[in-house]
Amino acid sequence: MHDKTMSSTYGRVYEHDLKSMESGEVANLSFIIWKKGHLNTAMRSTTLFCISDYVPPRLEPYLIEENRSALLTQYTQGIKKVYTYHYKTKAYSMCATIDFNTFKKGHQQHTMNLSLGRDSTQIWINHPGESVFSGENRPSFWAGNGICPNLRQYRNYMMIEYRLRDPYLPYIIYERTTRFNHD
Repeated sequence: MHDKTMSSTYGRVYEHDLKSMESGEVANLSFIIWKKGHLNTAMRSTTLFCISDYVPPRLEPYLIEENRSALLTQYTQGIKKVYTYHYKTKAYSMCATIDFNTFKKGHQQHTMNLSLGRDSTQIWINHPGESVFSGENRPSFWAGNGICPNLRQYRNYMMIEYRLRDPYLPYIIYERTTRFNHD
């Protein structure tokens, strides 16, 4: 979480999640578990969580306090054992999947994410897998990578290298800012 929005890389990304994390199911879970997030009407996983006996981990070790300038986490996740690098401060959060499926055809992976400020600004870059805007194929125009990039990150420096080949589409850069009242 960066402020009240999930800001990370993740597999199996969907267009509606990329464009508005506040309206996704993760936002509900974060609000219920840690009081950080946004309640909305996406309730499938929320209902299952509420009737389960799962106890989530504590969030406090991952919060940025005034006395801590940055938090660096590195971990391997998922069936494919993806190495994820995440650097977070109060002002921004940067995350990348390191050396995952480099220069190969992708699916619906979200391989890099940048979050800025307290207004839920999310910035990400990917390579569309089809030309139809808001299409249905995997990956779609917005979600995933037709060709996965070579990503490297060290703290607040990130290198992204694409090797796109014909007939593939050029990459896209997307920035979405949503303003919220932070009382």
